[in-house]
Amino acid sequence: MSELDIPTRALLQVEPRALVQLAEGGARVRTCVPEESALVRLERRMDKLFRVRLEGERRPRWRHVEVAAAWRHDLPDRVFTYWSWARLVHRPLRSVLIVLRPDARRGTPTDRLAVEDPDSGRRQLDFRFELVCVWRLRARELIARDEPGLLPLLPFADGATAALVERALARLGPVHGPGKRLELATTLLALAGSVFPNVPWLAMIPRETAMKSTVIQQLLAEGKREGKREGALEGRRELLALQLRTRLGRRAPPLLARVEVADRRALDEAAKLVARPGPVGALAEALDAVLPPAEG
Repeated sequence: MSELDIPTRALLQVEPRALVQLAEGGARVRTCVPEESALVRLERRMDKLFRVRLEGERRPRWRHVEVAAAWRHDLPDRVFTYWSWARLVHRPLRSVLIVLRPDARRGTPTDRLAVEDPDSGRRQLDFRFELVCVWRLRARELIARDEPGLLPLLPFADGATAALVERALARLGPVHGPGKRLELATTLLALAGSVFPNVPWLAMIPRETAMKSTVIQQLLAEGKREGKREGALEGRRELLALQLRTRLGRRAPPLLARVEVADRRALDEAAKLVARPGPVGALAEALDAVLPPAEG
């Protein structure tokens, strides 16, 4: 799980109307209610599906909203898959993808999925969705808007600074107990920590108050689970290192440093190789192929 998964999910739970409004242009969103009555299995996989009413309209619309920590080239496929499933039940339906930051290694953000037949070159699919790139929003304009639900996005906006994050926190007003204001504040501070890590953000809210936030409780619970997972992973590394020393002898040391940086999948593959009988040389070559390079 990414460190941003919990606070980004909180955005869709605490104040979804503000996020949907980002993609509605001039139309004003009057209500935005989570759609929980159908597609239960699907909604466990998609981020959120909302029933929306715009000002001046009597009939509802549906909006499927995904929030991603960073751009990935597979996001348009993911959005289309969820849209096509949800559209079987909910129409009219529009998908909205909100991306917090770019990633040049994973392609250029696009608001469409175009698919062509590899043989004929004919267009098979041209799917469009609403794309909100948060880094293209202006931090000062977010503060100036009368939309508290958008303030947690500020750390990723253009021109964001630690001082502006503090101003955004001040705009939310004093936090004295549970409620929407506390959840927005703790979400803002949790996201700010990934952009400005040297600032003790969560210390800006009294501990006894912060502990009442569902965002903080979920982050603490995930930290405990991650600690257990990491402990189990270290145990597997130690066991594999012992097996390598036993099987490979003098050939083991070059591989031991690579075991230290291997992820769970690589450790599993290496453990399977060590368990198989065979010559030492062949084992060393096979391990070389599955273990990652040593850091540095």
